[in-house]
Amino acid sequence: MARVRQHYVAHHVYLLKRSQDQLRFTEDIMVTFETVPSDEMANEFAEKYNLEKVEILWRSVICRLTNKSGTNPIKFVRYINENKPKGVAYVEHNFYHIAISI
Repeated sequence: MARVRQHYVAHHVYLLKRSQDQLRFTEDIMVTFETVPSDEMANEFAEKYNLEKVEILWRSVICRLTNKSGTNPIKFVRYINENKPKGVAYVEHNFYHIAISI
């Protein structure tokens, strides 16, 4: 996977057993803070975890994992939600559902 990511964007894809539909996780995550974050607070969080800050939406910041982040979005979201950095309420994945018709 590391070699693939050197040249391409790679996503995690999960197949649902019953339908064979796909859930595709992107490298974007949404970080929701306990209060509206200042630019400094959002920047510090992004820098600490080597994230690219994409957009601030009231209490949430959309960030993108980079190769320097050293993890995948599923592991990252679990880590942050379990360890609760100061000021962070929760973190969510960004994924989309592809329905496969049979």
